[in-house]
Amino acid sequence: MLEDPLLKHAQPMYFRTFLTIALYSEQTKLTKMILYLSMHPKIEVMVDTLKVAADAIFHFFISFITLFLVLAFLGFWMFGSMMYEFWTFENSMDTQFKMLIGEANLFFLVLPGLLMVTHFLSFSLIMSFILMNFFLAIVVDAFTRVKNENLKNKVCKSFIADLYDMLSYAINRRRRGWSAPKR
Repeated sequence: MLEDPLLKHAQPMYFRTFLTIALYSEQTKLTKMILYLSMHPKIEVMVDTLKVAADAIFHFFISFITLFLVLAFLGFWMFGSMMYEFWTFENSMDTQFKMLIGEANLFFLVLPGLLMVTHFLSFSLIMSFILMNFFLAIVVDAFTRVKNENLKNKVCKSFIADLYDMLSYAINRRRRGWSAPKR
């Protein structure tokens, strides 16, 4: 019996669709988990830090993406005809991303000479040292502001102490027949 060519190629398509749905499902769960961290003021520090820093992070990423794209275009323009790593604009962005995360093979620095070394050093200085430290400064500043606000909260104890108090109250309420608190 002959197989229908459409059915033969349908399984990878269904599997890819399943993986896409699973990815979005897991991302939704991760987002919910991060938002559930807001249940206690001491744990809420991460979520509040992101809320406080959101505007500055947004503007930082505008600068970061602009500089990344300009440097990728310069790499493509200067070295695209000589090196595979910069052959297309996409290859140039991929190579720069690998340079940013420290995964690039830097053997291509030796081939073109001084111009390539200059491009690499300017990319490393601007993207890795300056902009990454700016990002870190934004997050640390927001964390410091949130932490100082959190220290003003005199009612809240540590999460473990609050959890212990909540559980002991529930046990005592059942044991002693106390009425449930009204909401």
